[in-house]
Order: sequence, then structure tokens, then C-alpha cells
Amino acid sequence: MRVFRAGNIKPRTTRPILLRLATEMRRQRCPALELSDRHGALSNGAISRWLCDRTSPPLADLADVFSILGLRLDLVRRAPPAIPPSPRFTPHAIPPHAHPLVRRFYAELNRTGIAAADVADAAGLSRQTLVTWKISRAPLLVTFERALTPLGLAIVAFAQAESRRAAA
Repeated sequence: MRVFRAGNIKPRTTRPILLRLATEMRRQRCPALELSDRHGALSNGAISRWLCDRTSPPLADLADVFSILGLRLDLVRRAPPAIPPSPRFTPHAIPPHAHPLVRRFYAELNRTGIAAADVADAAGLSRQTLVTWKISRAPLLVTFERALTPLGLAIVAFAQAESRRAAA
């Protein structure tokens, strides 16, 4: 079994957040195996599989790995929403137990007046998928990015201290 070290990772992914992960691992000289060990719940090859685009990371695990590296994930607006506000919009309840990025996603829906069903339709996701994120599961990165695209949002990693200022 090949162990990816920080210096020899050749990421095949085109996802900016995963490229940032590879860059940070290289910059901090932190091999994937060490990150997996420090996380505790990841298998040895999980991070390598993420970077080689073999599997999509669960958002919760990705956020934990960035946290180990001293970074925090947040949502940033890259473009105006491609979906107009819904005329039948009712504010979404945001449960406190949902993943922080999922809470930010729903807060953004409430702020813009866009219905989750409209986002699901525009992203090609089932409406139940978005409901499941609120109730019980953190999404996979691939699915979450698909839901963010029609809203003009992207996931970005910030240093722990700058995250609050940049998101405001």
C-alpha cells in the first residue's frame, strides 16, 4: 500500500477546496497518513482517495481535517444567485444540530428568499436530499457544491482568525 506524503501528492482533483487541502498539507509538511491518525475516524487512505478524486469526502470529515490544519471552512459568494426569490417562500427552520455549513446554507436561503425546492431542482438534486441535511446527515462535498452553485456560493478555507471577518 502506497502512503502519500505531503511532498509526493499529485492531486487529480479539480475541486478548489481539495486543491487547497493538498496545498496546505504540503505547506505544513503534514502527510495524509498523519492527518488520518490525528482525525481518528478516517481510514489511512481516505484523504488520498479524496485528493485523487476516487471518493467525495463527507463535509463533516473535510471540515475536521481543515480544522486539524488550523483552517476553517466557510461559504463565500462568488456570483449572484441564478435563481430568483420564490413568491411562495416560507423561512426555513435551521436546527442547531445540523452541520455549521448546512446551517449557513439555509441561512443564505432565508436571507435571499429562495426556496430549498427551487435550489434542489436547479442543482439536479432531490428535495429530500436537502431535507436530510437538516435532519440527520452532513452532505458529501460533491452534492453540497452542486447545491451551492445555483446560489452563487462556494466553499473556501480561511485561517481560524480571519474566517469571521471575511464571512461578514
